[in-house]
Order: sequence, then C-alpha cells, then structure tokens
Amino acid sequence: MLHLIKITILVLFTAAPIRLMATPVLVSPVAYLLLKTTSTQISHNGLIYNTVTSPYTGTVWLDRNIGASQVCTAPDDPYCYGSYYQWGRNNDGHEKIISATTATRATQINPVQAAVAGKFILGNSDIPYFDWVVDGVDNDGNSRSINWSRLDGSSVCPEGFRVPTIDELTNETTANNANDPFANNIDAFNNFLKFPSTGSRYGEAMDRLGSGGYVWASNGGYMFSSGLLFRSDQAKAAVNERTAGLSVRCVKDMARSAVTHNGTTYYTVTSPYTGKVWLDRNLGASRVCTTADDAECYGDYYQWGRNFDGHENKDSATSIVLAEQIDPVQAEIIAKFVTTTVGPYDWTNNGVDDDGSIRRTHWNQLDGGSVCPAGFRVPTITELRDETLDNSANDSFADNTDAFNSFLRLPSAGYRNPNGSMVSQDVSGMIVSNSVQASAGARLDVLQFLDTGSSTTLREPGFGFSVRCIKN
Repeated sequence: MLHLIKITILVLFTAAPIRLMATPVLVSPVAYLLLKTTSTQISHNGLIYNTVTSPYTGTVWLDRNIGASQVCTAPDDPYCYGSYYQWGRNNDGHEKIISATTATRATQINPVQAAVAGKFILGNSDIPYFDWVVDGVDNDGNSRSINWSRLDGSSVCPEGFRVPTIDELTNETTANNANDPFANNIDAFNNFLKFPSTGSRYGEAMDRLGSGGYVWASNGGYMFSSGLLFRSDQAKAAVNERTAGLSVRCVKDMARSAVTHNGTTYYTVTSPYTGKVWLDRNLGASRVCTTADDAECYGDYYQWGRNFDGHENKDSATSIVLAEQIDPVQAEIIAKFVTTTVGPYDWTNNGVDDDGSIRRTHWNQLDGGSVCPAGFRVPTITELRDETLDNSANDSFADNTDAFNSFLRLPSAGYRNPNGSMVSQDVSGMIVSNSVQASAGARLDVLQFLDTGSSTTLREPGFGFSVRCIKN
C-alpha cells in the first residue's frame, strides 16, 4: 500500500504578478525524496524547465508542459498550460494559443512550407481525415512519430528528451503500479506530473479549457494519433485528430548512452525500423546535424580500412606514397591522405590486401582499436539499406533531404576524391559500408544520397567517405 505524507511547499513565482504561495500537497515518501534530490534545470527555446522523477517507474520527466512558464498551482492555472501542438509539428509559432489559422495544408513536414509556418492548420474531412498535411505526405504518421522521437533538441523536446509513447504516459497515470487514483482531471493535477486542465484547440475554438486536458503521445497510426485524455468524469488513453492542438510533456530517453571515442563524445539513437543502435552522428562530427548542409556535423572522411591517424581530416596533407602495411601504415604517410590518379584507386600498394579481407576484418573490430568505439563497428550495406532505402515502414528516402530527415540525421557531407579534392559538399552525401566486392577489385558498397536521388553504388578504397558506426 502506498503511504502518503503531507508537506508544504513554498513556491516563489517570478512572472508578474509576483506572489508567494504555500501549497499543501500529498505525495509518497519516495516521490518526496525524488522531488527534493533529482531536479535538474533544462533550457529549451528560451524557457527553463526542471525535471521530476517518477515514483512508479523511475523515469525522468520535465516538470511542466512544453511552453509553460511554471509548474501548476491548480488544475486551471493558465500560467502552466503551455503550448498547443498539432501532432508531429515542430516549434514554429503555430503552437501559441493566439496563433493565426490557415486552411492550407502542409506539403512537407520538417520544416513546413513558408505559407503555413507559424499558423494553426484547420482540419477538414478531406483525405487524410482532419490532418494538417496533404494526402501522400506521411499518411501513416511514421515520419512525424520519428520527428517527435528525436533526441538532438531539434524537435519539440529538449536535447536528450522526446515525446513519450502512450504506454509511458499510462504507466505514470491510469496504469501506475501503485494503483494510485487517476480517474479525472483533479487526479491528473495531483499526480507527480501536475497535469493542468489545458483543454484542446480546434481551429479558433478551445474545448474544455480549465475542465479537462489532453496530452499527446508519439504513437502514430492511420488517420489518428494517441494521447492521454482526462476530464471531470474520465481519464484514459484515447486517439485524436492530428489537427487538434494538444499539450506536450517530454520524457527523458533513459536508453540514450554517451560514448566517447578519440576525444569526441557521441550519443546513441535507436532505429524505429530495426531496433538497432547507432551513433547519433558521423565519426568526427562535433554535433548532430541541424540542417542537411550543417558543416559542423559533416565529420571526417576515411579511406576504407584505414585507422584514425589524421588522414581523415578534410584538409589533411596528401602523399603519393602508397601504403606497404595497413595497421599501422608506415610512418611517412601517417596523417596523410594517400592520393592516386590511376586504377585501382587504392591507398595500398599492389599485393597488400588486394581483396580487402584484412581491412574488412580491421573495421569489424569491437575493441575500440579501429575507427568505431568499443562495441561498435562499421555497418554492412544491408544494415544501411534496412534503415534507409529498404526501411520496413516504406518511409521515403529519395534524396538528401530525406537523408537529413531520417532518424540518423545524415548530412550532405560530400566526399574526398582519390586525388585529394573535396567534392559535392552541401549537395550530396556518401556513407561507406564494410561490404566489399572482392571480385570487383576490392570495390566497396556505398550508400549515396543526392538532391536528385538515392541508391547504393560501388566505389574504390582510395576515396574518403563518411563513416557512421552501428552497435554490434
């Protein structure tokens, strides 16, 4: 049985008018200790949030809805209502309660076209039913679900946080493991998440403002999306039309791990298609991409099978001396990009790993002694295709824009030619695999994405390509 204690919390609000409030609150002893000791400040889009830890699951959440200036003092406290997001949309101004409206639907998701940016898109019965996108743009909602699951801070939630699934919401509320009541909007406010009765926005009209609330989940589906509903007479998981403007409460992604390798700290992302774990950026990149042509996320350009030695830097010195050994290369070419202008366009001399088997084994190492961190390796071409061209949801991967919008946030980093020159930066990208076609003279399978299309192709080991590591 869950025992409750009564405490008095003094809260000073800095937003005008300033007031000091003493609020009696019933919380469990575990929740009290967690609230006292685990709060962390998070800055996002100009607002400061704190964190709270669930007494039921141990999961970390933001302490208020996205866009709210304070934690709720009452179910109908307007200072804690926050913003009203249409499902899957990013922060662009449409979420403000006083934003303008438009009947024009979006023709793209991230970002929406300029004509509808910052405007609340009105729903209608056209196909897809009461959605804010035109027919043929993410009808199943999978791309928007991925968008709201991003952990890089580019979506609605702060870095390291995401929009929760419906199961994560119900595990803290209607299906909590202590059987604490969550039957209406008052229980929602008394919950450790302090949910307010924000109502819902439908075009120009607000529904149940002050008497009920609705919080989005990241789960999509055909036509409708999931959320948590609470009113004076009920509380349950439900679905709503995607043009509805509802609250968002962010959860910390507890599975996200920091990985440090060769002086750079990466984080992990999990595929929504295969469940496999990847690094969140290219090797050598200082951050996750903010745009497809964000130079800070391009990373390094490795010659296939070579180790981290400085040659991978885009402006590294060059050498015409071919390698006589692989790991390590001889001293005279360490940190130098080996150039060649004749076939087979390899950085090794004839007779040194002509079929690529030694280099393939080297890039498969899991001890952190190769290019990837410990426990990670360079993916096969099949693993790359399963997340992109052949993904199980049939999400579009038709060009470099789709590559950036994928959960891997692949940039148009271009590549380095065997002659040492940089090619196609800002307009295309190539991710090298560890799949080698020995019968083709140790040519490599490479994933390429241009502004005109995406495919796999064969390239020689002397090129310098981006590398994205996968957990073994």
